[in-house]
Amino acid sequence: MASWSKGRIVGIIVTLAVVAALAVGIGLRISKRAAAETPGAGGQAVTLEFAAGDVATVEARALSRWLPVSGTLQPVNQTTVKAKVSGEIRQVMVREGEAVKAGQVLARFDTSDLDAKLNDRVGALESSRAQLALAEKTRAQNLLLLKQNFISQTAYDSAESNLSVNQGALKSLEAQAQLAKNALRDAVVITTLAGTVAKRHIQPGEKVNFDSPLFTVVDLGRMELQAMVPANDIPEIAIGMPVELAIEGFGERRFKGAVERINPMTEAGTRAILVFVEIPNPDAVLRGGMFATGRIRLAAGKPVPTL
Repeated sequence: MASWSKGRIVGIIVTLAVVAALAVGIGLRISKRAAAETPGAGGQAVTLEFAAGDVATVEARALSRWLPVSGTLQPVNQTTVKAKVSGEIRQVMVREGEAVKAGQVLARFDTSDLDAKLNDRVGALESSRAQLALAEKTRAQNLLLLKQNFISQTAYDSAESNLSVNQGALKSLEAQAQLAKNALRDAVVITTLAGTVAKRHIQPGEKVNFDSPLFTVVDLGRMELQAMVPANDIPEIAIGMPVELAIEGFGERRFKGAVERINPMTEAGTRAILVFVEIPNPDAVLRGGMFATGRIRLAAGKPVPTL
């Protein structure tokens, strides 16, 4: 039993010695490799190679700054054509969505009453002119008689007064006749703005009063975005700053515009100010009421280091 234990101890000691020798050998090898890879005083420098995309240069650059805006589009130019006379609509020439030119006839009133009134005014005017001619002739005759002392000064003054009355009556009747002519002219409804009929407020046979709305005409060539901007951002906005807009229904298409106007006061009950952005719309694809989101390009800030 004692001999067996002694032999076992010797075996363990030999095994440990072998393991220790192996560990020392491996450690020496690793140390030599590290020393070879580390450039020393007598070693050679290691060269590192990079691709072009692995290297970036730091530069001082002014970064672009943007202010988000949103709002509803409206045509810059639009007008409501109103009735300049009262009466019955006889004919309507256009419908909503139709393009119209400046000076184009949109509707006509029934002119029966207007024609009769004009004829009455013209007849009264002609009668007044005849009376005036007679009064002028009478005064001229009385002047000769006065110079010859055939009539009194009072008789001549009466003829002079009658002439003045007829002159005043003629002027009044001329004005009334002109008004009747104007009314007849205004019975033909025209538009002064070229564009598109956005709203038709009347139908044939309908009776309308003076100053009633008849048509709404809009010019889609230039659109305007009305954006509410916080008052504390207004100092950074200037007239003419470029604006980029995305509009519902146009996908990735972007529209360019510029700041046109800035309201001088905040809107009631808010701390925001209306900023108006004008957007060219030569192909008339944008329509009033469309919602747009975008951003105003502000002045660049101070240069900062950038990659």
